Amino acid sequence: YSRNLFVLDFVRNFLSIVPKFFEAYAVRTLMKSGAAGGKSATKASARKTLEQREDFNMNFQHKKRKAYQYFAPDNASTIPFSIALNNHITYLNKKFEDLVLLCIGTDKITGDCLGPLVGSKLKQRKFPYPLYGTLEKPLHAGNLTEQLPEISLVHPDACTLAIDAAVGTKNHIGLVSLSRQPLSPGKGVARPLCPVGDISITGIINEASVSSEILLPYTSLYLVDKLAEYICKGILNSDLPQAR
Repeated sequence: YSRNLFVLDFVRNFLSIVPKFFEAYAVRTLMKSGAAGGKSATKASARKTLEQREDFNMNFQHKKRKAYQYFAPDNASTIPFSIALNNHITYLNKKFEDLVLLCIGTDKITGDCLGPLVGSKLKQRKFPYPLYGTLEKPLHAGNLTEQLPEISLVHPDACTLAIDAAVGTKNHIGLVSLSRQPLSPGKGVARPLCPVGDISITGIINEASVSSEILLPYTSLYLVDKLAEYICKGILNSDLPQAR
């Protein structure tokens, strides 16, 4: 009888332990599953963050590439350039009440006369908007800083279109660049002035190098004149808002 009681107690104790054992096992299993899930979630989150960063970098580079548009004067038509310029002016015209051209450069150096050459060509063709910088009265590094505040006083709400010669990569020599951002006169010869313009147009006349300034007087006048003529025609062919 005592032996039967012992067996009965053993079985009762064993049965009371079994649920606790399975409960502990289940808890441990769930904890492992949760840890694994946390790790996988962390990996998924890190992967998503990396993908977002890569997308941002791609978009940034895409926007950076799109910041400048290039046009070849060798093409007879200026229509692509005129349309692109008109799009920029139309966009900015919502914020400004007038349009002013700043044709930057000097008539004394062949490689730096693009801006005033464009200004003179536009003047001769009765361009209806305010224009500063011609071969007769150039707007250059020597007087730009002084004249800009005066121009801003006369045209306080103007959209400013800045035109200048520039240096660039070898592949871009002879092209016209267009951008809805300022240009930095003198930057190509390591003498940058304050940024100028809401829209910038440049004619790329030489390759950027340590000898850029030395080469300016030896730049082809034919190349400069071809770029100036293309820019002039492109501006005149643009569907500009009516001059006030």
